[in-house]
Amino acid sequence: MTGKPLNEKRFNEIKEFFLMQNKNKISEQQIRENIIFSHCQTLEDYNKVFINLAQRIENERIKLVIIDNIQSVGDNFIKADGQVDFIERSNFLLKHSKYLKKIAYQYNLIISILNNVTSDVNGNQGDPSRGFFQEKRNAVQPSLGLLWSNCVNERICLKKRSHGGGGSGFGDNVKRTMMIDKSAFLRRNEINFEVHAGGVRGKHE
Repeated sequence: MTGKPLNEKRFNEIKEFFLMQNKNKISEQQIRENIIFSHCQTLEDYNKVFINLAQRIENERIKLVIIDNIQSVGDNFIKADGQVDFIERSNFLLKHSKYLKKIAYQYNLIISILNNVTSDVNGNQGDPSRGFFQEKRNAVQPSLGLLWSNCVNERICLKKRSHGGGGSGFGDNVKRTMMIDKSAFLRRNEINFEVHAGGVRGKHE
């Protein structure tokens, strides 16, 4: 599910790389039959995706659901005057995350949810129990606040910086890092990675 139209160019790059790596094992038609895209412009569009989803998981043998991204869903709760209806948004996120966990456990399904980050102006990563002078690990925090942070089981943070230390992250002089930020069974750790034609891969320096 995507909050904006799919970047077909990037999808085709990954598809062509995969076909080359699996020559005579899978066809382009099979790839397209096994990947289902839903572009959701409104909350109503988004909710329609989950109607009879349990039945679709069994019939279409769905193994992975990617939501890109959850902040776009949360933006539907911004009212005409620009204010956020925090109560309605919180109720939706709690109910929706509970449902996603239920089907994930029931059907052995992987659900990957992308989120944006916002500036951590208080230095407490959205947790008011952390004082201003405590350790500041990042200058950013996940969007949708502490409530959403408590809804997810695992959280992986992707960072991109220029080698010179700036945050522009353009061109070839870029350092990308994948960090385990929250996990029930993995210790906090990070690894550098690079983007290539077939997706991403670890990079040891």
